[in-house]
Amino acid sequence: MSARLQHTVQQRTVQQRLSGKHCILRRPMFIASLCLLTVPAPSEAASEDAHARLETALRVLQRLVEDWQELTIECNYAEVDRGMLGASNKTLLLQKASGNYQTDSSVVTNTCRSSSVQVRKYLKLSADSPLGRVRILLSKPSTLDLVDPENLDAFISATERFERAAAAADATAYASSMGDFSAQTGFAVEASNSSPNLERARELTIEVRDTITE
Repeated sequence: MSARLQHTVQQRTVQQRLSGKHCILRRPMFIASLCLLTVPAPSEAASEDAHARLETALRVLQRLVEDWQELTIECNYAEVDRGMLGASNKTLLLQKASGNYQTDSSVVTNTCRSSSVQVRKYLKLSADSPLGRVRILLSKPSTLDLVDPENLDAFISATERFERAAAAADATAYASSMGDFSAQTGFAVEASNSSPNLERARELTIEVRDTITE
C-alpha cells in the first residue's frame, strides 16, 4: 500500500471514530466492509454506487465461471483427413475436391480448439468495464469513507487480493493462447484437452469472484 494511501487510511479512521457514524452491513460481501453511512446524504449515494458496481462485477464473474466451457471451446475448425493426403488417394482426393468436400466427413473432420478471447473480454480492466469500474472505486481515497473502521484491514486485504488475482487471471488467459497445446492443435468434439494455463485462469477468476463474495 502506498504511503499516500496509508496516510489517507489513518485520517479516515480517526475521522470516522470521532464522528460516531454507524454502519449498516447490508450484504455478505467484501461489500460488507463498505457501510451505508446514516449521514450525510451524499455518502448514502456513494455507498449505493459502490454496492451497484460490486454487484454488477459479481454477476459478470459468476456468469464467466458458470459458462466457462462454452466460452473457451470453439468447435468451428476443419482439418483434412491426413489419410486422404497420401499418394495412393490422390485421384480420390481430386474427385472429392470437385464436390462439396467441406461437408464430407470422409475428407474433412470438425475439430475444436481452446480460446481465451471471451474470457479476456470479461476480465478486462478498462474504465468502462465492470471490473474496471470496481478497480477505480477501490483506488479512490474517498471510498475509505464508506468503510467501517473495524473492517478496514479486511477491506484493504481484499482490495489487494482483488487487484492481484484480476491481473493474474487476465495475464494467464493471454498466455494460454500461445502456451496451451489445445489452443494450437485441434481436438475432437467432446474430447479431453490440455489447457493448463486456461484452467489456471479459471482458478484465478474464481479467486477474484470470492474476494467479492466472502
